[in-house]
Amino acid sequence: MKAAVLHTLGAPPRFEDFPDPKPSQGEVIVHVRAASLKNVDKMMARGSHYDSYRKLPVICGLDGVGFSTMARECTAAVPGCPTE
Repeated sequence: MKAAVLHTLGAPPRFEDFPDPKPSQGEVIVHVRAASLKNVDKMMARGSHYDSYRKLPVICGLDGVGFSTMARECTAAVPGCPTE
């Protein structure tokens, strides 16, 4: 998959290939269609946020929009989301 990958705190993330995630028990894969990098993401990438990344490399970004072919229910009401 492609992602904004941070290798070093303080350096800009690079758009590159990153290994596909493997879901653990109770998790699903979300195919992200859009994501944002906000000020809090920038602070975390600089290492100046109290909850900055501790293990690198890491994919940047806290918010995203996508879909899952594995999910049986949704956590938000959106078009196409099953309600039962």
